[in-house]
Amino acid sequence: MSAIQENVKVIRVVAVQMQSQLGQTKANLDHATPLAEQAAGDGAQLIAFAELAAPGYSMSPLIWEWAETRGGCTVHWVRETSRRLGVYLGMGFVETDGKDLFNIYVLGAPDGQVAGYVRKTMAETACFKCFDGSHVVDTPIGHIGIGICADNLFVPNLHRMQDHSADLLLMPHAAPLPFKKGGLVSDEDLSRSRCTLSQMASNYARLIGIPAVFINQVGPRGPEKWFGIIGSLMGSDAFYLGGLSTISDPDGNILGQLDEQKEGVILSDVTLDESRKIKTRPVGYGTYGGGFVTPHPLLFEGICYVDAFFGRLSYSLSPKRRKIARAIALA
Repeated sequence: MSAIQENVKVIRVVAVQMQSQLGQTKANLDHATPLAEQAAGDGAQLIAFAELAAPGYSMSPLIWEWAETRGGCTVHWVRETSRRLGVYLGMGFVETDGKDLFNIYVLGAPDGQVAGYVRKTMAETACFKCFDGSHVVDTPIGHIGIGICADNLFVPNLHRMQDHSADLLLMPHAAPLPFKKGGLVSDEDLSRSRCTLSQMASNYARLIGIPAVFINQVGPRGPEKWFGIIGSLMGSDAFYLGGLSTISDPDGNILGQLDEQKEGVILSDVTLDESRKIKTRPVGYGTYGGGFVTPHPLLFEGICYVDAFFGRLSYSLSPKRRKIARAIALA
């Protein structure tokens, strides 16, 4: 076998798009179980769920109530399900270390161990501590890159994938999507937002030459008030979690895609090929977060700076956050 052939591998990946009920971790994991079993029955080697699929998503400190340690029920479920099904399995949850809260993604391995954890870097600053650590998990089936939602909007995450020679990019999201016009949402906004989500995996795969798996939650967002200017503009009367989960090949061709408001499973064989990786460094737009992958209005970038500043201030000064983190860690 040639050296080129040795650097090529085909694996079967699955994106699971499901609705998670906010605060109902056990019920959500119970709901996830038959979907994972379906995927494994179809021959999946790697099964990926969405960002915060275990507790449900909220851009509000309300999410602290459902934090866990790494010894909690979500990691236990991931390890047991991975072992029982003989697959790699990824799931998002809220982690506490007794002091801080993190938006985290865990990848379980077929032997029932944890292959790796990735904490979100461009996290919701009023809710989570941002963490600029490793975003690539090394496994026998390949180097699995993980970008959690907003991390994928910025070029530093693409650079991390290149620096650590990721073979495949998982993109777990809980991305909102407008479903009706009104207020600041126009017909053009509706169309552009759907286009952005539907092409997310393709655009990122094309930039660095590796397969990409975009996994998004579906369903209504909760009635709670979301933090910040951006959060306040995404009310539950006009936005829901937008689905459109997608698997793309390294050239950006869509291999499978789900509807924006239907639960389901998409499966595809993807090729991990060292020779197709793009070494040229993507260049960002603007300065926030190290630069956006795609152009954004200057006003939006300014709002991001404002929201991030006041979010960090709110998080750091919150006695409730410290109390909840400590209580969960000691339970």
